[in-house]
Amino acid sequence: MVMTREHDLRVRQGVVAVALVGCLAVVGGCQDPWQSKLDRAGDLAFQGRYEEAVYVLDELLTSLPDVPNEDADPVRLKALSKAGRIAHLFLRNVDLAVSYHSRIIELYPGSEQSYEARQKLARIHVEANDRARAVVQYQALVSGFPDKPGVDQFQYELARGYFVLGDHEQSRTEARRLLELWPDSHYADRVRMLVATTYHIQGRHEKAVQAYEEARDATEDVNLAAHALFETAGSLAAMGKKEKAVETYLEALATHPRPQIVRMRLDRLRGRMARRDLDNLDVHRVW
Repeated sequence: MVMTREHDLRVRQGVVAVALVGCLAVVGGCQDPWQSKLDRAGDLAFQGRYEEAVYVLDELLTSLPDVPNEDADPVRLKALSKAGRIAHLFLRNVDLAVSYHSRIIELYPGSEQSYEARQKLARIHVEANDRARAVVQYQALVSGFPDKPGVDQFQYELARGYFVLGDHEQSRTEARRLLELWPDSHYADRVRMLVATTYHIQGRHEKAVQAYEEARDATEDVNLAAHALFETAGSLAAMGKKEKAVETYLEALATHPRPQIVRMRLDRLRGRMARRDLDNLDVHRVW
């Protein structure tokens, strides 16, 4: 009887052990093929077989459960990120890359992965010379992740993006917002120069001179101060204040990192002034 009970106990322990192994196999059976496909895609990409790698990742994404799942979500994020990277860097397929990164944002809004995906989308759009779509991503980064370190860079890119698009009013608005929120930003000097340049391009030269002076006074960068002085001279010349412009070019010449450009502009201005004086002399002779 004792032997029978011991035997029964060992049999039951064996059955439990087999059941546990079976359960682990079921759980691992789901996860191992996922990781296997991630690894397979990585191997294919390493071999330069990028289209096949994306195909494997697509297969993996299709096999994952649609509902949120703590096991599947990390795999899905890795697969989407890998596919987006391969499509962007190796297949040079902008639309495909955008679709993968956009999927991350759609499924996991506000997450760290969404933050990274928006940065990647912004870079992709800039490289594709699609500043309008890049501006959308920079705006989303600034508004959606205001406390992230380095977000002032995205604010700067937002101001610069509007500048490239020719929306100078909005460019100034975004530039001033950077100065208000991050007055000590590494990009503060750049946006001050950006504001001044928008005025110059619009032909609002008095405003441009004032903005260049503000940029020069605010910076500790000798080269940037010299460049601001150089641009001030250009605005003064456009206003017809040519003598003052000559004085300003000469002042900039002393510290500008590329003096040959200053001399070229100065010589050109002096040439125009000489021709004007000659024309005036000819008019007086006629009369």
